[in-house]
Amino acid sequence: MSPRRRSSRKAGWPERLYEEKGYYYWLHPHTGKKVPIGRVSRSVAFDQAIEANNYISGLDKEVRLIDRIREDSDRTVQVWAEKFEKIVAKRHLAKNTLMMYGAWIRRFRAEFGDDRRLAAITPLMVSEKLEAIEEETPTTAKQLRGLWFDIFREAELAGWIPKNENPVRDTRTRKIGVKRARLTFDVFMKVYTQTKVPWLPKAMALALVSGQRRENIVPARHAEFQEDGWHVDQGKTGARIIIPLELRLNEFGMSLVDVQKLCRSTGVLSHYLIHQTEHHGKSTPGTRIRLRRVTDVFTDEIAALHIDWGDKTPPTFHEIRSLAKRMYQRQGGVDTKVLLGHKAESSAELYEDARGAEWTRVRIGTV
Repeated sequence: MSPRRRSSRKAGWPERLYEEKGYYYWLHPHTGKKVPIGRVSRSVAFDQAIEANNYISGLDKEVRLIDRIREDSDRTVQVWAEKFEKIVAKRHLAKNTLMMYGAWIRRFRAEFGDDRRLAAITPLMVSEKLEAIEEETPTTAKQLRGLWFDIFREAELAGWIPKNENPVRDTRTRKIGVKRARLTFDVFMKVYTQTKVPWLPKAMALALVSGQRRENIVPARHAEFQEDGWHVDQGKTGARIIIPLELRLNEFGMSLVDVQKLCRSTGVLSHYLIHQTEHHGKSTPGTRIRLRRVTDVFTDEIAALHIDWGDKTPPTFHEIRSLAKRMYQRQGGVDTKVLLGHKAESSAELYEDARGAEWTRVRIGTV
């Protein structure tokens, strides 16, 4: 919205500042609404109008004179983001998680500006940023809120911002509705029995009986299966567990050792449980299946069932983990906390503390 034409006597006034009978107001360029300043001195009105104009035009991202003379003028978004990256690097996170943090940190710098003082970021600024992002991608807004909270929490601990002044703390928590449909055992069995892809039922069986992530299912080697169980380095959580070979999912009718035998039944020699049984592109029999291919093939098989999922998206291969947990919880006698690598579920009486270095054996009862 264009500001009103200035009279000659108001030449040199800050843009969008007006006065009527001693009462000052500022005209918002986006909404056209009058924002009251009040009956103040001309110098105060000028200062406030200039500040508002700078904010609207984006000049507030630049380092101003007042910022340069502050004691914390060198404590900028960019400098802290670089320090925070080093803090994250010491957390021993998985490679993919570190890459995700890197993308989120770059987004943080882009949203608030590298030169802005970290302590100058207010709850209002954070809230406005998140609301704008939420209109486009609600899930991203929820993820960014968590990351930004972490950034400022570490800044509090380092003394970069005052204690208990994390600007993210007072912003609204984003609640994202679950858009993906749950995988039921009935749908699982339809894919399991109807697919023509030789290796897919084996991957599905290993995922369901073991409850492990796709990242552990696809590269699983026979060498990891020893007398005391399947030795799994879960990677994402840093946990290392031993799953007893006698672990059995009654409703499915298979144990872990049964699944291993099924994977050996292809007649193809391979180090991998899930492997090619025929030539596929450049892949020869015995080679492992690519991670992305497992996802894509399972998705295609689900689509081929022509199920109406309503307003939700069809379940993915990852949903087999959730199905496994629900089935083992109904069955009882299995420590799903250790098996799936979840931290929130309380079942400490069923497992031994690995103390961060040892292998933890999944405890199973009489099943």
